[in-house]
Amino acid sequence: MHRPSASGDPFARRPWLGGAGAIARPLFWKIGLSITLIGIAPLIYALCWNEHHNWTPLTLPISLTPGEVRSPEFTTDLQGRYLVNLVLQPMPDLPKEQCRLGVNWWPYTCKEEAAVHLDWQVVDDGGSVIASGPYKPLSVSGSEVTFAVFQAKRGVHQRIVLRIDRDAGELNAAHPKIVVEAGPEYWEALADFSGFAVQWAEIVGTLGCVWLLIALLYRTFSRRRESRSVAPRS
Repeated sequence: MHRPSASGDPFARRPWLGGAGAIARPLFWKIGLSITLIGIAPLIYALCWNEHHNWTPLTLPISLTPGEVRSPEFTTDLQGRYLVNLVLQPMPDLPKEQCRLGVNWWPYTCKEEAAVHLDWQVVDDGGSVIASGPYKPLSVSGSEVTFAVFQAKRGVHQRIVLRIDRDAGELNAAHPKIVVEAGPEYWEALADFSGFAVQWAEIVGTLGCVWLLIALLYRTFSRRRESRSVAPRS
């Protein structure tokens, strides 16, 4: 017949707990802490990735009057595709504004000629041309037009050069600006990974927290049992 231990440890019969006070041992806590860290590690990585990168390395207000515009140098910290956008504040007549920006796509039928005519270049800090071309809308979202794409290298300093050959000053009231941003594939990858990281944290991270909570409750219960077993009797 099995006899209880002298300390009154209710877990002595459970070998996986290792007897009195075993749950307070570092190994048990390390296991729970490791599970928790494994659970939240992808989420921490996604947050750090989002904060570490400069997704919009250049935002430059410009005037759409004839002349040359040279942006300050900016640095790309991702290897891959970057977009160059012409962004305006929305005007009351958005279809007309888009027509003046050169967006002559269905469902719009433009009766007015495009007002924006310019050539663009992306040059590095040594003056070498990375990419160039004429202004041509590639995609549009409201009053934001993507008109150029270039392949960037991590850590390279570059600038945008615009040569505006037609006066589009009427659009200056909408406060035009040039915005360089990382390609949407980065955002899509980050969104997908973040969704996975949240689900992983909910499952694995929660399991680790439950493990630690059980360990804490067992340790508290064991100490109370031990203190009662050694308490003097009247």
